[in-house]
Amino acid sequence: FTPRFKDWWTDARQSWAEEHCREAGLDPRWAMEAARLAHTGFSEPLALPGAAPVALRGLERGRLLRELDFLAETEIGRLTGAVDALFEHEGRAFLLDWKSNRLPGYGAAELDACMAEDYALQVKVYTLAVLKALGILTEPDYEARFGGAVYVFLRGLPEGGVWSRRAPWAEIQAWRGEVAALMEAAHG
Repeated sequence: FTPRFKDWWTDARQSWAEEHCREAGLDPRWAMEAARLAHTGFSEPLALPGAAPVALRGLERGRLLRELDFLAETEIGRLTGAVDALFEHEGRAFLLDWKSNRLPGYGAAELDACMAEDYALQVKVYTLAVLKALGILTEPDYEARFGGAVYVFLRGLPEGGVWSRRAPWAEIQAWRGEVAALMEAAHG
């Protein structure tokens, strides 16, 4: 992985990116910008709750999983989704979600407002899905093995654009009840 985008961006990578844009129904003229955003997302150190910042490109091999589908089933219904990435750093798992939103700014206040308005439920569902997938059932296990949620607003990098949080265990327990109630209401 070449740290500088201009060194990484070759004719072969441009062709590849343009083809993926076409497959996704996007104008291929956006290929370079999309690739630059992705490259920056993997290159920039991300602020993490309770851990040293890390650039995804610097993770050891096998410490990053991408596009993880999940299915949460209960007696009242099922919930499906996909976590963009799950990575391990300093012995703890972190869930990561990429965002391409255009916001007025990418500082803490703007990110907090966006997260509260648009992604609060998603953080809860994704966190609970990851904890279930990892078999994290107790507070000591949670404290030892789960690092938190990281939402990367690509357009805000490198100056800002990273929202991260690790909810206390008591809050996680409240989320379980909240999500279960929402599922029950949705499935009547």
